[in-house]
Amino acid sequence: MAYFLTLFDKRLLLFYNITYASFIGAIERDIRLIPL
Repeated sequence: MAYFLTLFDKRLLLFYNITYASFIGAIERDIRLIPL
């Protein structure tokens, strides 16, 4: 059970990292587009 929980946490963390990175990338794109 503990092993399954850590495996699930790793997957959740990976998913969160990907989502967070794409979110930051979208913000950076918006910041670059505003002055143009």
